Amino acid sequence: MNHYQALPNTIGMVGNCSSDLSGGRDMMSTTDATDAQMQLRLRHQGARLLLAEDNAISREIVLELLRDTGIVVELAEDGLEAFEKVLTNAYDLILMDVQMPHMNGLEAVRAIRDLIPWETKPIVAFTANTFPEDRRACTEAGMNDFIAKPLNPAFLYATLLKWLPVSGIA
Repeated sequence: MNHYQALPNTIGMVGNCSSDLSGGRDMMSTTDATDAQMQLRLRHQGARLLLAEDNAISREIVLELLRDTGIVVELAEDGLEAFEKVLTNAYDLILMDVQMPHMNGLEAVRAIRDLIPWETKPIVAFTANTFPEDRRACTEAGMNDFIAKPLNPAFLYATLLKWLPVSGIA
């Protein structure tokens, strides 16, 4: 059985799910998501992104949303694996979950920020912990921005457009 069948297969469907789960928060439209996805493809094709996320469903959703952008996504299932990957690979951006086994996202970011050239490269939190103190902890650990779960596709795209270097070269 194809395990991708349970996932929404269009950006619009995922956007609608995100809006429904958000409790009616003001969200970007599906049209905005499609436009932002096209801008990612035009400006950042070939960019390298590390997704550090322990939840398989969340990983699949992000991979599906970024599949047509031309962004190269590598996966790490915990903070320790993310740290080890940045030691040997070049990335333009890290999308980091906060609560993960072995080494949580905050610990991983602190360790990664000690590495050259990661003092200034973008690391974006990707978490369901959305209280102000959670956002503050992410900022204090060294994260540049914050994407809340459940994921809104247009917001993911807009955040990547904001932080990825235009060249897409790590």
